[in-house]
Amino acid sequence: MNLRTVWHLIAENKLSEAINWCETELKKSSNPSDKLFIDRNLDHLIIPLKNWLDKFYKRVSDNITVKSMYCEMNGFTINPDLWFADLFAYDNYQGLTDIDWLADWKKENATIQDSFIITGLEDLQKEYEKNGEGSLICNFVIILLFQDLFKKAVDKARQENLPWTNIPIIVTAHDWELIYQTTNGSV
Repeated sequence: MNLRTVWHLIAENKLSEAINWCETELKKSSNPSDKLFIDRNLDHLIIPLKNWLDKFYKRVSDNITVKSMYCEMNGFTINPDLWFADLFAYDNYQGLTDIDWLADWKKENATIQDSFIITGLEDLQKEYEKNGEGSLICNFVIILLFQDLFKKAVDKARQENLPWTNIPIIVTAHDWELIYQTTNGSV
């Protein structure tokens, strides 16, 4: 199994293909729990996420000229009771080569008090609670589903011509470097 394939597919904005690749690998597994991660999506959250992003953008654009946003899912493998995401806005964009700049955020430009709750994967949360950290490929599936949700929410927002759709939104999970970005970064 060559997980580098997943990184390449993400870099090429091919999240569906990355998910399919992981699912194909999971179908080969002898672990019955791995089968729970196949044929999943978070499509029921597309509109709520789009609305959450829009509300956040409107709020923070009063404080700064938003040049980029970063969304991080909580540490889902060690926090199976609640999966959520927080969003951070920046008045700059420094690329993905060295992402240390993302740590320089301000409370007033974040959703710390208004996290986005991820629903629809509660059975998988129970698996993490029961078995601890999942296999690497199962973990990738969770992150990819989250990133795919962002891609679809931004695509929906583009159909509505919302002003933030050309701003790079960097999406991952806490302590993971499996990073997806909704635009090419040139604002």
